[in-house]
Amino acid sequence: MSWLVRESIYPPDLALLSLSLTGALLIGFVLHPGLSPYLGGFVDAFLKVGLAFMSVGLAAFASTYVLTRCCDRWLRRVYVVEGDELIVRHCLFKWPLGGGRGVNPHELFVGGSGAGKSNALKVRLGRLIEDDRLSIAVFDWCGEYSFLRGWGFKVLDLSRECFDVFSCDVSDVVEAANLAFPGMADVQRSLLFQHASAASSFAELNWDLERRSRVEDVSNVRGAAIALLQRLRLLEDAFGEPRLSVEELFSGRVVLDFSRVRTEEARVFLAELVLRMCYKWAMQRSPLRLCLVIDEAHRLLSRVEALQGRVEPILNRFMREVRKLGVIVLAATQCLTDLPNPCIANFGKIYVMAGAGPEDLKYLSYVNRAYVHVAQGLQVGEAFEFKGDGHAALKIKVFKWRRFKEARRELKELKANEAEPNNIPVEEVRCESVVEVQGGGLTEREEQVLNVLRSMGLEDALIAFKAGRPIPRHCLNRLIELGLVKPFRGGVRLTKLGEKLVTVIESIEVNHVKDV
Repeated sequence: MSWLVRESIYPPDLALLSLSLTGALLIGFVLHPGLSPYLGGFVDAFLKVGLAFMSVGLAAFASTYVLTRCCDRWLRRVYVVEGDELIVRHCLFKWPLGGGRGVNPHELFVGGSGAGKSNALKVRLGRLIEDDRLSIAVFDWCGEYSFLRGWGFKVLDLSRECFDVFSCDVSDVVEAANLAFPGMADVQRSLLFQHASAASSFAELNWDLERRSRVEDVSNVRGAAIALLQRLRLLEDAFGEPRLSVEELFSGRVVLDFSRVRTEEARVFLAELVLRMCYKWAMQRSPLRLCLVIDEAHRLLSRVEALQGRVEPILNRFMREVRKLGVIVLAATQCLTDLPNPCIANFGKIYVMAGAGPEDLKYLSYVNRAYVHVAQGLQVGEAFEFKGDGHAALKIKVFKWRRFKEARRELKELKANEAEPNNIPVEEVRCESVVEVQGGGLTEREEQVLNVLRSMGLEDALIAFKAGRPIPRHCLNRLIELGLVKPFRGGVRLTKLGEKLVTVIESIEVNHVKDV
């Protein structure tokens, strides 16, 4: 059934326009040479009333303009449902909207790609940063929150430095693996629990499973061990050195950067395990003032194991049980239907933005079909607050989030520095000498990379890699970050820059031997 849509102007806007136009007309009557003689003794009264009306209108316009410069969002349209009629009231001016506080502080931003949900999430984060007593942990999947380093955040690249996975509770490790690898059978879970209890690293765990697969007589257990081993090999070299503690992850303000972790399974495993550690740490350290910011939350909440109810993501339990301890969750995802219903129910505010898919529109229509009409008319940056219960006289406010200009400025600076390897600050590079080789020299960037390579002590590792000798995993990660080694057909190989620097290093060593 289609709506009977009737459009009008937002009443406060209409009142301000009427007031200003009335004042302008009164002043025009007074100043018009042909009309002023007919006003007689009312000239002064008309002039005062006209000026008063104009002053009130202009003051209201100026107030709304100033307030919108300070607020996070402003009103664009109001939809009012009256029976089968949908009244659309358009706002001509920017009316600021307050955030409001509810019992449930958790917020979810839903929208398609490019709808502005990440911008809205950053706007809310920028407001929370103003509270100096609030600890904030940002889960960064794509590396787009590194600009927070300039705001006092510590950016932790978990592919370079991480916590000790095997110091966590074994049951948490098993549940995180079950969420990361959909379809794990009970035999695989049992094997993982048994062997992870005695292991201290993934290399040791995989070695135990490989030995078990060779000596196991029961065929289904042997097959489960082989299948589990293939999955765990994706995690063996995905994480950095275990140097971080729980306090470093959740005390203060940090950005947990998952963007350089190699596989999606490793990112989900690590993020789920981090949240499980935080959950237990929060229960022990309550009360807290902690905010978790999770962009692309569907990576954790829309896994097959979660949707089938076999595993409850710890984030769901976070919102349900740890809210009373002072933990706030801000999340963003692309599809509302990606999340299980119990998880959606735990968000206090759900902001629907542009780009809703057919499944989301169907979900919204179950609550109230007016939501579908509103969602289809949203523009980039616009949103409305979705409420799970239908109302007889529904009023939907469509507002627009302001642009988070601070992030845009920082991202421009980062893009300007993309030519530098691994975004290493120039201050850390000490150019001690200019390297010359036969037939020509190195460019400025190549000299920088060579000096960084020397400062890290990776010259021998690069030469060993060229010769085909094994090198430590953390050295290989550093070479990949410097752009000297790249993945190739399931393995790794030297880049052109790596080959050139190997030639330079070898020629320098040969010349040094000749001089001696």
